[in-house]
Amino acid sequence: MARRILGDLVHPEVRSLSLTLGIALAILLGVFASSGRAQTDFERLADDPALIERVDLTGEEYAGETYAWTGRAPIRHVFRREDGPTTATLWLRWGSKGDHRAARLRIGERSWVLERSAPDGFTWWPVLVPREWWSGEELSVGLDPIDGSGPHAFLSELRLRKTAELLAPEHLIEAEDLEGTWREQRNVSGYSGRGFRVSNADGVAEDTLSSMLEIEPGRWLVWCRGYEGNGQDRSFSLAIDGEVLPETHTSLERDAFEWQLAGEVVLEGAKHRLTVRDHGPGFECVDAIALTRDASFDPSLADRLREGPPGTEWHPDTMVDRLRERIVETTARSHRHFADRQSDLESWKAARPALIRGLRDVLGLEPLPERTPLNVRRVGTIERDGYRIEKIVFESRPGFEVPANVYVPSGIPDGERRAAVLNPVGHWGLSKAEPVVQSRCIGLARLGYVALTYDAFGQGERAIDGNGHGEYHRSVLVGRNNMTYMVWDTVRALDYLLTRDDVDPERIACTGASGGGLNTLYAAAIDERIRVAVPVVYVTGLEQFLETGITHCPCSHVNGLAGLGDMGDVAALTAPRAQLFITATRDSSFTPEGARVAEAQARPAYRLFGADDRLAVAEFDTGHDYDRDMREAMYRFLAVHLGGKEDRPVREPHFEVERDRAVLACYPAGRQPTSAVTVRDLGRRFAEQGEVTRAIDLGAAVAPVRERIDVDAGWRSLIERLSLEAPPRRVERWSTGTPFELRLTWSPGGAEGPTIVHLGGGTPSEPVLAVCSAWVRVEGLAAISSGVRHRMVTDSQLLGPGLPVLRAQAIASLFTGLKEEALGDWIVCTPESSLALSTLLAMDQATAGTVVYQRGLPGDWMELFDGSPAASAELTIWRGQERVDLSRRVEMLGSRWRTWPEDVPLEELLD
Repeated sequence: MARRILGDLVHPEVRSLSLTLGIALAILLGVFASSGRAQTDFERLADDPALIERVDLTGEEYAGETYAWTGRAPIRHVFRREDGPTTATLWLRWGSKGDHRAARLRIGERSWVLERSAPDGFTWWPVLVPREWWSGEELSVGLDPIDGSGPHAFLSELRLRKTAELLAPEHLIEAEDLEGTWREQRNVSGYSGRGFRVSNADGVAEDTLSSMLEIEPGRWLVWCRGYEGNGQDRSFSLAIDGEVLPETHTSLERDAFEWQLAGEVVLEGAKHRLTVRDHGPGFECVDAIALTRDASFDPSLADRLREGPPGTEWHPDTMVDRLRERIVETTARSHRHFADRQSDLESWKAARPALIRGLRDVLGLEPLPERTPLNVRRVGTIERDGYRIEKIVFESRPGFEVPANVYVPSGIPDGERRAAVLNPVGHWGLSKAEPVVQSRCIGLARLGYVALTYDAFGQGERAIDGNGHGEYHRSVLVGRNNMTYMVWDTVRALDYLLTRDDVDPERIACTGASGGGLNTLYAAAIDERIRVAVPVVYVTGLEQFLETGITHCPCSHVNGLAGLGDMGDVAALTAPRAQLFITATRDSSFTPEGARVAEAQARPAYRLFGADDRLAVAEFDTGHDYDRDMREAMYRFLAVHLGGKEDRPVREPHFEVERDRAVLACYPAGRQPTSAVTVRDLGRRFAEQGEVTRAIDLGAAVAPVRERIDVDAGWRSLIERLSLEAPPRRVERWSTGTPFELRLTWSPGGAEGPTIVHLGGGTPSEPVLAVCSAWVRVEGLAAISSGVRHRMVTDSQLLGPGLPVLRAQAIASLFTGLKEEALGDWIVCTPESSLALSTLLAMDQATAGTVVYQRGLPGDWMELFDGSPAASAELTIWRGQERVDLSRRVEMLGSRWRTWPEDVPLEELLD
């Protein structure tokens, strides 16, 4: 007879260490985690003999628990154990508010990034701590904040528990040995024993699996191993003597076999009936059942040790870190190049034209486009108190229409010309109709200025298919980017203003916030007709910009800017014309520190002209905004430097913004017609006009593999100490001389065939291992999570060529190292189009006999302009259409370059 102790147990949810790396990274870091139930429920144990120490964290309160917050200060604690180190599990009581939290975990000398998206409240998150990580009797643990990662992590409790070094339970029952009609299968890797058992897929199976057990009386923990996830409910439950324990393996998100705790029972007598009951409607995959009386025992320990080494510091965050370091180094060199030309005024004047051409080049505006007819249409006028709003549409390029509103002061005498202010918008939801944009235009008009604002492409009335800011990735292929079109729209808006009888061409200013501030910065640098520039909540040094870790819009990533100069150097090109940087103390995207760095970079150029008073920074205690205080600082600056007035405060007049945005629309439907020319259309035109003139040469850029870091040592010693049979594979971490550090896992095959090199992870199947001499899984090239992928794609553009070329350099370096292995024939498998492109670029470095099986690579760049709405961001190469002839490269490789269809397993290709 069994008495259930934890029948109403609700196990805390514990996700993987990083959703971006899945199970392979969880194994590598030694994190005991699942997206279903916690591996141990020490909360409900009457006595926890495995507990080493419990630490309650205090400071603030949420959801009924006190907690410490890394946004306030790092979390630190030193655990002590007088009888020396032991293999342990660190349990983190992780808090969340239904959002994503991240921190850098430090255990001893090791550190890595922990990321977790979780429901509201607190859940447990476990990390395996091998004995080798202790420093004598002490184990130091800390969590540090990660700037720019989003909401900071907060924890309410830490627990350190001894982990059993017993690697076999007292009772282990394989599912294939249970009685019942569930099917026995072997088609999913990762099972224990001879296979696993599967219920029906059409509903909860009435049939059960069962077995009679002979177990001595006592308190027993009951564990079960099964497969969960892949989008289906695969949950099942166990019963002992008819007492049903809570279901396990409930997550829909995982895709793996793992152990989970079902509960704790007290058994009386000698014989007991164990039953497995179907619970979820999907395929329930039951693998094994374990019973143990040791509260510190975890049956997954042996599995994880056999899978790979715990505790190695490897995470996609390191790719971003290394890329940022390279960008910062490149920017520092280019800034010195700028600074060297500012030794005296004449040297600076001589160097400045070439630097402006360089800026226009990275903006995709060198040479400047033709100033085609504006074809201005006036489509309406709105009369208001003290001003009117003229609604116009102009063409910045043939057919590329820009809807704009011009705010004009009332009662301008005939023949009188007023100062005018361009107002490009940032990423505001309503674009030119956004209240914060209306406010500064109305304020300017009420103060006597002519103010023009317009919808940036992809926003407001221009938010149509083919105009999204994601078109950046197509534009880059033809040597353009988002700022190519946005800055040129501003230049042409200025051309329009200068056709007006009420605008003074000698008194033009430009101001905008966020992306509008970026637009202002670049437009002022390349167009000297702008006499005053006021970029708001944008100007920053590139290092400070990257340190925020925020996934900014691609607009912020101008191709090759780091090789030209820093953002302050761009601002220096505007000297001696007046500039005011407005920044906000609570702006996490573009920080006051970054603005001060940019000011310091631009200041020498102003001093050369004797114009120190024309460059200023104004800082406000607010967030990412352009609020009234900021606007009044702008009015004051314009009054001095555009109006020649005394420097004194200027108050904003009272006004009401238009609440009905339709009033400001320039098109009858409030949106451009679908027949309008879009950014995608322009990109297609450039692609059709372009020619392949030069190929990317990786030769000088690729360094051989500089260092191989053997990560086996600690892992193997732990395995030997625990008397485990170490698998014959080996694991190495390779430095490639690029931002990519690779992790190679070598698995022996069963034949004298070729070596298979699988880029982007992957698990070898038994049929594949049977026909190859070795399988080499290569991790570290793919940026799996959307945040890491976005940052790698966009940040790499600051260096110039882009992520595919950086990956190609790493792959070519990998090939150099593989040649040293004397592998003989080898086959490269690229399961992603982005890796296929990089492999294609690197193939000149490969051995003559190498064959590549690739997926998803377009046959020609034009497919990206004519095909699906979304072009893969990871195919983005600056001027790729003119630098890489895809079809020609594939033709040259002939039979060495083979397509790998999505629905064909690799083993079928190898037959």
